Amino acid sequence: MADWSCGRGRALLTVLFGVLLGALVSGCWVKGVREERQTVSVYVSGDLDLTRLSEAAALVNNGRESGFCLWLFCGDVLGNRSATAFMDGSAQVELLNASGVDAVVLGPEWFELGPDRFSFLVEQGRFYFLGANLVDSSGEPLGHPFMVKRFSVETLGLIGVWLDATDTRFGLNRVEFIPADFAVHKTVPLVRPRAGIVGAVVRPKGTVPDWGLDFAVGTDQEDIIAVVPPARSDRIVRLDLSIQDGRVVDFSIVEEEFGAVEPDQETGRAVDSVLAAIDSIGSCLITESTVQLSPEVLTRALVDGYLKQKRALHTSLKKEIPDSGFRSGATEVDGFVYDIPLVVDTLGPGPVTNSSLVEVLQNPGRLVLLVLDGREMKSLLQDRSVSLEWRHGLRSRRLVLRKEYRLAMTLDFLLRHPEPALAGYELDQEQFWVIAARVLASA
Repeated sequence: MADWSCGRGRALLTVLFGVLLGALVSGCWVKGVREERQTVSVYVSGDLDLTRLSEAAALVNNGRESGFCLWLFCGDVLGNRSATAFMDGSAQVELLNASGVDAVVLGPEWFELGPDRFSFLVEQGRFYFLGANLVDSSGEPLGHPFMVKRFSVETLGLIGVWLDATDTRFGLNRVEFIPADFAVHKTVPLVRPRAGIVGAVVRPKGTVPDWGLDFAVGTDQEDIIAVVPPARSDRIVRLDLSIQDGRVVDFSIVEEEFGAVEPDQETGRAVDSVLAAIDSIGSCLITESTVQLSPEVLTRALVDGYLKQKRALHTSLKKEIPDSGFRSGATEVDGFVYDIPLVVDTLGPGPVTNSSLVEVLQNPGRLVLLVLDGREMKSLLQDRSVSLEWRHGLRSRRLVLRKEYRLAMTLDFLLRHPEPALAGYELDQEQFWVIAARVLASA
């Protein structure tokens, strides 16, 4: 019995020793894999320059061939005036898709296209519109609050944040701003379980709360790994993160200049196609002008024509839709408010094209439509630089202090006179240059 017990004890010890040795060996092997360093390169572009996009794509593609990387645009993507006017944001989305961009930082310039148009473009994009603190009236993100991307062993998460709470474009109905620090504190816990490394991408340049962040793009603060976008359109910045066991153990920042590699051919073809479409739309003839139109004369003509078109649309809809289903204020525009000419240069004599019209307009995009009562209008008109043009039928009437009026104005006007935007506003369905073209064509 004793011999059997001793034999059984030795066998059990042998099994336990084998299990323990296997666990130790296995643990050392797993630990060895986890401790292997992995470098992830974050390429950062500033404002989008359509003519240099294929060069930037070539540099990023080289990085993708040699390692792990992602590409961010931390700047104004809609800055090309003609592309935005003629293609209403679709040109930029199409080219960002073609070039393989991973994400852009969502800014209020996108909302100038109107909420419905912006929602459509988000659906068309094969990249992230990062904006954790830009939401609709129900609190739902207008873009994507964050993104997560896995690179072999390591996973990286990014949060997008807009820092300027004073932008008047947040007065637009269905658009709301959440304080940046609150958004970061709320979003990081959602990202951290999904990603070992978490960064924030911010616009405009400023300070982002670093609670739970490993790095930040769009800031130069010293309490965190930080990188700012390049100041020049012929450069791209590369942030190399050396990651080990879910931690950033080292980093480097390199600014690369275009020209070191040949432009990416696929992106170049996409750019050429889009630019050709823009040129085609821009070259369309609106009218032949026999005289030179000054900014002041053209402004009055466009304001008067705009009000007449809106009145005609209102009258037409009122006839087509039964009274029970027609809201008289939905399409009516009572007046147009401006403080500087809507046109920055003379137009004509000679052919007037879509391009020449867009070039001279102060803001070719959608106009602001908002409701003010007579008291608010009286306060606004105390500024002698402000002019008000009534629609036909109201020009001979006095301002009624308790009555509400629906007014049109440019977004630039609201930048100089932000008080009317506090109550909220909407945007016209059509871009102003389209309406202006119809006015000139019928003159």
